[in-house]
Amino acid sequence: MKYFLILILPILLSALSSAQIENQITVDEETSKPMLIGLFDRNAFSDTSFSSWFDNEYGNYNVDTTAINLIVDDIHQINLTIVLGTWCSDSREQIPRMLKILDFLNYQENKMQLFAVDRNKKAGDCDINYLKVELFPTIILYKEDIEVGRIVESPRKSLEEDLVNIIFSAK
Repeated sequence: MKYFLILILPILLSALSSAQIENQITVDEETSKPMLIGLFDRNAFSDTSFSSWFDNEYGNYNVDTTAINLIVDDIHQINLTIVLGTWCSDSREQIPRMLKILDFLNYQENKMQLFAVDRNKKAGDCDINYLKVELFPTIILYKEDIEVGRIVESPRKSLEEDLVNIIFSAK
């Protein structure tokens, strides 16, 4: 029996952790278009409701490798929480770009949480009020569970330069 538990326990834990991410799609009452809501993972962007704008922005974005190479090692000490609205033009522009930068850096997806909100700033069943997000997207960087910076709505300089500045200031 204990060998059965040893074999089945990792499968159960994996199922429980993946069950938390629903990639829930609802309808935007203002536009009648689909929108993501709540905690989700990147696979949600492959849904046809979102893939056209996501793939276009992701594919056309050129990562500033000169800037981003400055944090290639340091980024792995950072956890990210990203709050966005799939109905929001800034989110549609900045989040595919950010994910392309993170892909370039081989950033581990398990160090990132993605939340989608509706136009009332609600993330479905997920209570994100503690994040104090007002504008979208908001990318929150944490080091050792302490917030070290945010990129809100649009970067000040560029996503790459803002990331470098935040991470360097956290050292």
